[in-house]
Amino acid sequence: MPIAPNVCFASNVGITYPDLVNLYGCTIGEGTRIGPFVEIQKNSSVGARCKISSHTFVCEGVTIEDEVFVGHHVCFINDRYPRATGASGQLQTEADWKVVPTRVCRGASIGSGAVIMCGVTIGANATVGAGAVVTHDVAPGDVVAGVPAAHLASASKSAPVAASNKVPFLDLTEHNRRIESEWKPAIDAVTSQSQFILGPAVERFEAAFARYIGVDYCVGLNNGTSALQLALQACDVGPGDEVITTPHTWISTTWAISYVGAKPVYVDVDRKTATINPALVERAITPRTKALLPVHLYGQACDLDALKNLADKYQLVLIEDTAQAHGAMHRGRRLGSVGHVGCFSFYPGKNLGAFGEAGAIVTGSADIAARVRRLRDHAQDGRHNHVELGYNARMEGLQGAVLEVKLRHLDDWNAARRAHARRYTELLAGLPELTLPTATNAEGHVWHLYVVLLNGVDRKALMAQLADRGVATAIHYPTLVPFQPAYAHLGYGRGVFPVAEDIASRCLSLPMYAELTDAQILHVVQAMKECLATSRAARIQVVPAPLGFPLGNAAHTNSHLSK
Repeated sequence: MPIAPNVCFASNVGITYPDLVNLYGCTIGEGTRIGPFVEIQKNSSVGARCKISSHTFVCEGVTIEDEVFVGHHVCFINDRYPRATGASGQLQTEADWKVVPTRVCRGASIGSGAVIMCGVTIGANATVGAGAVVTHDVAPGDVVAGVPAAHLASASKSAPVAASNKVPFLDLTEHNRRIESEWKPAIDAVTSQSQFILGPAVERFEAAFARYIGVDYCVGLNNGTSALQLALQACDVGPGDEVITTPHTWISTTWAISYVGAKPVYVDVDRKTATINPALVERAITPRTKALLPVHLYGQACDLDALKNLADKYQLVLIEDTAQAHGAMHRGRRLGSVGHVGCFSFYPGKNLGAFGEAGAIVTGSADIAARVRRLRDHAQDGRHNHVELGYNARMEGLQGAVLEVKLRHLDDWNAARRAHARRYTELLAGLPELTLPTATNAEGHVWHLYVVLLNGVDRKALMAQLADRGVATAIHYPTLVPFQPAYAHLGYGRGVFPVAEDIASRCLSLPMYAELTDAQILHVVQAMKECLATSRAARIQVVPAPLGFPLGNAAHTNSHLSK
């Protein structure tokens, strides 16, 4: 039975002599070529565009990724301690041994006659010399040879990454292309009527977004920073007042406090969610405290129950910065509807993003809504009647039209983000160098960002290595707001926010957007694993060969692999 019926073939697989191979229970990728006298066992897989040369044995548990070359007479091993019989003297069966998986990453080459021991990973574009016995992981791009295989050369400067293998941090082009047939007519309607500032499109969006959030009022604005500032001002927060907020966020939250003349007071964050720690909030409340301004960071809800209780207990204003959590829920209510005011940014990269700058506040208070509506339009109470210091903070008609269209897709986009986050977590689990993010509850997280914490890894070097492999990453956020030069006068010193400082020093954001494909996620994960393997291998010295085992051409060295 040369080729069993349970073999899964992709298209265009070439087998030189189908009667002279033994394939069963395996998967063979598109365009792969297999020579004669090759055996590929069950529960193993060979990727696309590979070449498996004659007389090669690929045992159960081996994964060979795309574009791998395997020379003649290569043998893979999947059992660390093989025995013919067990303690009873009877021949062993499948139940008597444990398969130890092995992986050969994309683009690697394995020379003829090599033996690959079980449990190793041969990194992307690595080269294993002919006749080598590989007993340890091989870093991406490295060259090894000898018995046992020893390091000969390190990865050279990476070749340019093909465009098809690049994963951008955010892909707004694809995001907007998919609904082009919807937003183009909406924009045309605005331009044909020349309703460029406020107007019917903005009014329709305001009504739709208020219904979506579950409040009575929405006021469209020019950006999210204005939303925060005008919300504070509409709640009578001003000079002499203190506003308690988080040190770990984008600086606009604090800008808004400063713009109204109040003083920002920072407390540390919760280690699990990276959002403000309510237990520390209560300790920071003074007679001058006027408002709490928590941020639903990365798409995750704060502990709103505790914060709402504190606001009620001390008669404080609760303003939600919801710029990263469009559509997230808390006990059946949309974020932004729990506090006195919810503030949103519709910056293009948000879960709900405009075609430029835009923002909004949502509230159940008619008085707050009316004042924000007045403040955004030069504080006019009737034409040419300016009743206080006002601003030009109106939403453009084009943005209202785009946001009305996009709002209809928001729940589906958030569902896709949740699925992507689950996939990342599934594939990255178990890597000691990464602490993965968690959701306190499924509905309370819309994964605006997928942020991992690095454990003992050089962040800057890792980002560069990922970029070499076509993966874009970012940092949210490297410097706490109170440590910015603009707020040095507040006098906060290092060590005041131990949790936030630790997160800021180790956080790394991976690509996350609704249009992300599974192939892109796999590419990100594989690139991450290769980079971490390089970092790991750099700390491992080559083990000298035992007496009687020649090194061949491999240098007997303790030199480290390059990063």
